[in-house]
Amino acid sequence: MITDFRIQNLRSIKDSGEIKLKPIMILLGANSSGKSTFLRSFPLFTQSVDKKLRGPIAWFDTSFVDFGDFKTAKNRYAEESEGISFYYRFRKILYSPRFRRYYYNDIESLDSDDLQEGDVMFTLHEDGKGTYIKTFSINLVNAHYQLEIDDRNGSVHFLNSSVEDELSERFKFNFNTAFGILPSIVPNKVSESSSSFAAYIAEKLVNIFKKHCNKRLQNVERLYYILAYHRLDKQGFLNRMKQGSGILSFQKSIQNWTVNTQEFNYIYSLFVLMKLNAIIEIVNTEVASFYHECDYIAPMRAEANRYYRIQGLQVNSVDSDGHNLLEFIASLSVKEKISYDKFVKDVLGVTVDIPSESGMKSLRIKTENGDFSIADVGYGYSQVLPVITKLWHTTYIRTEAINSPNRYKYRDFEKATLLMEQPELHLHPAMQAKVADTFVKAIEETRQASSDITLIVETHSQAIVNRIGRRIYEGRIKPEDVNVLLFNKDDQNRNTIIREIEFSEKGRLKDWPLGFFDPID
Repeated sequence: MITDFRIQNLRSIKDSGEIKLKPIMILLGANSSGKSTFLRSFPLFTQSVDKKLRGPIAWFDTSFVDFGDFKTAKNRYAEESEGISFYYRFRKILYSPRFRRYYYNDIESLDSDDLQEGDVMFTLHEDGKGTYIKTFSINLVNAHYQLEIDDRNGSVHFLNSSVEDELSERFKFNFNTAFGILPSIVPNKVSESSSSFAAYIAEKLVNIFKKHCNKRLQNVERLYYILAYHRLDKQGFLNRMKQGSGILSFQKSIQNWTVNTQEFNYIYSLFVLMKLNAIIEIVNTEVASFYHECDYIAPMRAEANRYYRIQGLQVNSVDSDGHNLLEFIASLSVKEKISYDKFVKDVLGVTVDIPSESGMKSLRIKTENGDFSIADVGYGYSQVLPVITKLWHTTYIRTEAINSPNRYKYRDFEKATLLMEQPELHLHPAMQAKVADTFVKAIEETRQASSDITLIVETHSQAIVNRIGRRIYEGRIKPEDVNVLLFNKDDQNRNTIIREIEFSEKGRLKDWPLGFFDPID
């Protein structure tokens, strides 16, 4: 689970600082203050991890966002030697061991206790072949890794390891991650005798162990069993070594070792590195899953039409600009349509219908005074309906379908983070407040179903901010459920400065800058 993140040198965001993710994230600030860059960094990686790439990132995608390329995405005031960096803090990674077996035992497996908390950071650079990761670090409770390459084809430097000099010329980054971000570690030369990074280190460790054994030891494979220890704690691994896989000569040779013994520390450094590729895979899966579960709503949605040509597609989700809204609604089952109608009526006071006549279809808004074409009820409905529909769909999937025996059919569009740009466009302030109520409703319903969602909303709406404060005062949500991020430029009007502002128990914003929503005279 990703809990905090940080961005450095992405467009105007020189350094966002560490930002805590909360159920409702409100992004406020003047135009060109960095709000959109911040929010669009999420779909930037969503469009990257959902496809096979030769590198870590897809800077543009017609379905989501377009950052141009590395050069245009990098902060113009950053040093030439600097890259674009992303940092994530995580906790309680749900880890399912993949049994990589080498001889008798899986030497790369890990215990989930070592994945209770940690962080990862990577830095993007560019050369003639495109964007690549030049450096990254992973910190766990009992292990710390920092890796760097001089250039795309360069050898890996294990910067914080005592065995760096022995390994750096032998291994490189493999950038063909396929649905991940971080590169794995592979041999520099095809001719290396060991087939993998872990196997090479395991062989090196066993050769050290053999020096402490009787020369008549025949079953050397027993020494590999010592390495099949799934924890990273130092004392635990020393205890494992002292068991010696039942090899008495080995046990006797190291019986007086402590965690401060120089040779043991050298061995332990190698042991921790042996787990590195497995840890990279776990962290890659965690970060990629986080972005895979992001859904995006663009600032300008599709205009209302009187009639729509449809293809009869079974649509599983509304696209980012709402062009397929009619197809999506037409694809709903009877049970889903009942739930959808109730949700929309609670928010907008209307329902949405698609008459079943053949040929061109129309999207109808049904009110107490009759039903009308969406083209006749004001531009606001066409702009807000994709937002409300996505909120309903996310809530429905996280509450109803998550417990369904047919849940497998939802796996490709289970979303946990919904990203919205200006959901209030063309809406009266009273209706904007109702949209804020929808945010609260979505949080309440998913929480009741023991599920969680995150709503990240870039807005200029004072009505949305005030309504959320009111719902906090009424006890519908708690102050700690909301994180308000205030975006401003520095004194030179160059880089973005982000401030986190909290609500009080009474629903008032703490340290709110007076006159924020007022025009400058």
